[in-house]
Amino acid sequence: MSESYKARRIFHFAASAKLNHMHSGGLCTNRGAVGAITLTLPPGAEGLDIRVVAIADHDITVDPDGTDILNDIGVPLVAGQYQKIDDVGGELHYIHDGTSWCHLYERGTITNE
Repeated sequence: MSESYKARRIFHFAASAKLNHMHSGGLCTNRGAVGAITLTLPPGAEGLDIRVVAIADHDITVDPDGTDILNDIGVPLVAGQYQKIDDVGGELHYIHDGTSWCHLYERGTITNE
């Protein structure tokens, strides 16, 4: 009997980038980055699921698109505010609920700006 599984897609960003719906369900890292990068979340749509992990020892800023709002574990940030992973191994996990980006999980040092 063979096991069936779906492997998670991994996306490495050495420079700042705007994410899109194709990154949903995957894991976004900063492997190869030589400095801090910014990953801009795609325009919000219900069910989008984005995870970001710092593999290289550089900050990753996660910025909502336009007027989208990050909901930091039940506390909405102001439109335009972002979150930053400040250390290697840090992680942020978001899912869009149709209204805002809900911050479900974090690991490491995270800064709200």
